[in-house]
Amino acid sequence: MKKFCLETDASSPGTLAQLPLLFCEINGGNQQQVAPIITAWTLLRHAARLLDDIEDGDAKFKTLPEPVTLNISTGLLFTVGMLLNNLEETGLCPDTASDIRRVFYEELLKVCSGQHLDLTQTAPTRIEDCWQIVGAKSGVFIGLVCWAGGRVACADQEKLQLYRQFGYNLGLLDQIRDDLADLWSDNAHYSDLQNSNHQSLPIAYALSVLPDDERQKLITHLANSDSGADAVKTSRELIIQSGAGVYLAVQSTYYYQQNQQLLAKMTLPNEAYDKLIALLNKARLPTARK
Repeated sequence: MKKFCLETDASSPGTLAQLPLLFCEINGGNQQQVAPIITAWTLLRHAARLLDDIEDGDAKFKTLPEPVTLNISTGLLFTVGMLLNNLEETGLCPDTASDIRRVFYEELLKVCSGQHLDLTQTAPTRIEDCWQIVGAKSGVFIGLVCWAGGRVACADQEKLQLYRQFGYNLGLLDQIRDDLADLWSDNAHYSDLQNSNHQSLPIAYALSVLPDDERQKLITHLANSDSGADAVKTSRELIIQSGAGVYLAVQSTYYYQQNQQLLAKMTLPNEAYDKLIALLNKARLPTARK
């Protein structure tokens, strides 16, 4: 389901990997102490992408056999554990390091639960289930890294919850943007509509609101989406006609406004505020096709 739209190179402006550094610096923290967290989270993100590509049957990303890809992703996961186990070497106090490790592993179990739900769906996902999956796989994942960056230099639970919620909403915005960019795309080479499990917010919404005859027509065309561009085109048209784009645009506006309110509560320095707003704007809706 998820291919993160926002880049994760911490050295570039407007990237997700800036989030832990920003929330660390806001609280007067040492950027060297947050570096292992950025690295660990980035490795997790790449491991998740490798596993998602296998799940989705996403041929355009496959350059290695599946067993090799699985082995690489497993190696990345073990490396994450090693990084988190050595947080004290950066100068973090043991209690802070232990708290970060505990929350990291607790939140990653939630991410895994979302992945499990995604993998075990035997029928097109209901919109309620789809939001649950997106929340676990994208919202929790980005909320975690915002919380962890702040926790390096802050123990104020109220502040940390603001950071976590901001990241959670940003994850939902990023997924909405990704799904709509694919829905509005005219790229016939590959579409999320061709994924074997057909899990996406636009598809789930369309299947929940279309009349029975059109719903069955969409299911049929999705089942044949690997066979040619016509099935993908018809599926896309049915989903757009269902109002999925409007529905997700409204949802995007809601989470965007929620994050604006959260930023106002954080009382941030101007520079940090501008950077977070830039990231928030980057996760907004793509331009709809004419």
